[in-house]
Amino acid sequence: MRWDDEKEWFNLHSKGDSMRKCVLKLSLATAIYGILQERNARIFLHKRLDPGSLAATVCNSICDALLFWRMLDSSQGNKDICREWGIL
Repeated sequence: MRWDDEKEWFNLHSKGDSMRKCVLKLSLATAIYGILQERNARIFLHKRLDPGSLAATVCNSICDALLFWRMLDSSQGNKDICREWGIL
């Protein structure tokens, strides 16, 4: 999709404060942060991660946050999200 379509989709699907919506917002923020870290490592340290390692780092950061949320609210919907991410 084009960037404008991506932004429109995100704005449409991220409104609210359910755990699923929070995971969506967290995923975007974590992906952007990971990409910026990779950019800085390439520019300043002359190091680079392969795309699989970068993706794993982003997913691990999201999983860490989900573990924290799971401790706060153990509703069935939140358990389902954690199961989807392999956190049980």
